[in-house]
Amino acid sequence: MSPEIKQLRQRVNQCQSAIRRRLALESSQSRSPLWFLKNKRSLMRHLAGRRQAKAAMTRLASLRNHQNTEIVIGLHGLFEVLASDTVVTPAMMKNLNWDFDVLARAVELVEAETGNSLKSSTLLDIGANIGMVGIQMLGSGLMKRSISFEPDPTNFALLWSSVRLNALEDRFDLHACALGSAKGACNFEVSDTNAGDHRVRAGSTGDPAGEKYEESSRKVISVPMQRLDDLLDNAPGDFTRRIGLCWIDVQGFEAEVLQGGLTHFGTFGWPAVMEFWPYGLQRAGSSAGQIESLLSGIWTKFAVLANDGPVNWMPVSQVRELWDSVGTESDFVDLLLMK
Repeated sequence: MSPEIKQLRQRVNQCQSAIRRRLALESSQSRSPLWFLKNKRSLMRHLAGRRQAKAAMTRLASLRNHQNTEIVIGLHGLFEVLASDTVVTPAMMKNLNWDFDVLARAVELVEAETGNSLKSSTLLDIGANIGMVGIQMLGSGLMKRSISFEPDPTNFALLWSSVRLNALEDRFDLHACALGSAKGACNFEVSDTNAGDHRVRAGSTGDPAGEKYEESSRKVISVPMQRLDDLLDNAPGDFTRRIGLCWIDVQGFEAEVLQGGLTHFGTFGWPAVMEFWPYGLQRAGSSAGQIESLLSGIWTKFAVLANDGPVNWMPVSQVRELWDSVGTESDFVDLLLMK
């Protein structure tokens, strides 16, 4: 038997075992005893997790009843995906990964700059979608655990399911909410075709003038919003003490996310990969000057994240020039930000 066939059989067996675990979990929603919870904070986290799980399972049941999910056996994990999506799902099915070379390159550069391995570190995954970044990071052994935030109910349900498909429940701290500068509820617009382009509706996001993705006609729902500083103060210690890398992809809402986490970002200055999409940032009410000011208050340098080749570090003061270079049409780049 060739090594390739042997590896494929192993992946198929892994997938079948994962599906059996999923069905067993859903058929017997075991209720964990509460006596082991040591304090009120632990109890609140536990109850919030139960509520998230119940909502996720309800959403998944509806999706599956309409045959709207599929299982992708990826190179670094298993994923339950939305069958009707036209961007994330086709890419996952074709490539069996989602930009894994970019993830690996980011880890390589951070480790080279800091001199520390990220293998025992926590990923802070903001805009986690269905877990493409977090699950691949953990499944490949690049990082150990993840604190993941995803506001869209369908994406969160698929994230919740995929974490369990990979038996990673103990290594993920999941939050079904948006992050911003204030706590409360926010309007959230949902794309019919691209599950990776749901966005908090802010600034001019609902204005049809200059829009390129028919944002003003999108369905709008209400989702909870939290401040990152508040949530990290209450997160499990093993997760927060070891944060080694942040991954921020929130479709233009990055300024609000950073403002709600300035205490932690400013104190620790964790390395971060951030999608830099001037069109989305501008639609959400941000300007080049505001983004430059926010980033320079946390980090000192950045590099445009490419798959390979020499890295070109630039001072954060050049972010405004990068804004002009990328433009506000539809192009974007991923930035690696460091102190």
